[in-house]
Amino acid sequence: MLLNAEQEATNLRGQAEREADLLLNEAKSESKSLKKEALLEAKEEARKYREEVDAEFKSERQELKQIESRLTERASSLDRKDDNLTNKEKNT
Repeated sequence: MLLNAEQEATNLRGQAEREADLLLNEAKSESKSLKKEALLEAKEEARKYREEVDAEFKSERQELKQIESRLTERASSLDRKDDNLTNKEKNT
C-alpha cells in the first residue's frame, strides 16, 4: 500500500512537472509573440510619424520657395523702378 502511494506521488509529481514545463513554454511563446507585436506596432508608429514629418517639411519647403519667388520678383520690380528713376534723373 505504501509502495502504491509512493508510486502515485511520483506519478503526480512527474505530471505536475510536465504541466509546469508546458505552461512555461506557452508563457515564453506568448511573451515572444507579444514582443514581436509590440515591436511591429512601434515600427508602424515610427513610420507614420516619419511620414507626417516628411509631409510637413515638404509643405514648409514649398512655402519657402513661394516666399523666395515673391521676394525675387519684388527685388526685380524694385530694380526696374530704380533703373527708371535713374534714367529720369539722367534725362532731366
